[in-house]
Amino acid sequence: MSSYQFELAFRQYIAAFDGTNDLSPAEFKSLFDNVHHKGLNYLPKDEKVIGGDGMMHLKAVTPVTREEIYQLHSKHYASGQKVTLIHFRKIGLDCVDIKVRLVNGKEETTVRVANTLSNS
Repeated sequence: MSSYQFELAFRQYIAAFDGTNDLSPAEFKSLFDNVHHKGLNYLPKDEKVIGGDGMMHLKAVTPVTREEIYQLHSKHYASGQKVTLIHFRKIGLDCVDIKVRLVNGKEETTVRVANTLSNS
């Protein structure tokens, strides 16, 4: 998938997160499938932990599977979460930097992800 095709699919996907929850489960799944490759695994950054000795250590974080991402996003969609795109930048031949704002009620957070695109 080209970065242009991915951006279009991604923008359609986050547009669904407008707080109205008006898509059928099949429509939501289709939007998810357009953005998330069948072999997808998210690799979170290792967590920095201050040990009892006062030294900083890296705690390995396990990869998150596509199904786990789908379950999480489905839950957020059903709860009426709103997502706003802050930026979508191409940062390499096959890599994009994405930053979004997530709002659920009074809770607000920002998430930034670097995605590597693949044609496989």
